[in-house]
Amino acid sequence: MENGNISEREFSLYDLYLIISKHLILIFSLAVVGAIIAGCLAWFVIDEKYKSEAQIIVQVEISGTTNEYDYSSSLRIVNSVTTLLLSDPVLKDVNQNLDLGLTDNQLGTLRKNLSVTSNSTDLFIGISYVSTDPKLAQDVVNQVIDSAIYVTNGGSDIEFLTGVIVRISEAPLGIYDSPNKPLYVIIGGLLGGIIAVSIALISGFLDNTYKSKEEIQKDLDLQVLGSIPEFKVEEDF
Repeated sequence: MENGNISEREFSLYDLYLIISKHLILIFSLAVVGAIIAGCLAWFVIDEKYKSEAQIIVQVEISGTTNEYDYSSSLRIVNSVTTLLLSDPVLKDVNQNLDLGLTDNQLGTLRKNLSVTSNSTDLFIGISYVSTDPKLAQDVVNQVIDSAIYVTNGGSDIEFLTGVIVRISEAPLGIYDSPNKPLYVIIGGLLGGIIAVSIALISGFLDNTYKSKEEIQKDLDLQVLGSIPEFKVEEDF
């Protein structure tokens, strides 16, 4: 029998538990399917990326001295050096020396995968590059530093930064960076489970058949005289 008063139907936590428990196979199946799909994407579709990084330090020598540096002056130009490392003059020199074959309009691709990090409290700047080729990631980081030193030491008109960039480490061969394959599998499984639970709840909410005599009495204001229990008859052979 269909219940026309769907909007008045109330669901308790126990009702929700019964709905979900009846669809456990569906929930488990979709969770497994989601994990498998996400795993296939992570292992076979999404390109693996590798990251290499190195550091430089900014040092401004005190005028007329050797190996003595002005910390305050050095600190003030850290942001300028950070900007320089991502600038067109440096990236053009990187493109030319590594023979990347990029046009000037394509330098954004190089800049997109290049990361330069610094803060206002120290003189160290980190340079990292992410690529599908671990050797290219290493070469780009090392060349960015070399190109920045070249540009500031006579390769351009940026005279106030002459001699301020000092390399303190060499970039190693790129190490694996992404994707996080186990995380992909976990997220895929969770999404599959969430979709399955949503389907189960929606089907439960849309099911407007009577489940008990109490619902019939409440909705139709009728007295139920009796009910036939569900049972199985065993056949004798």
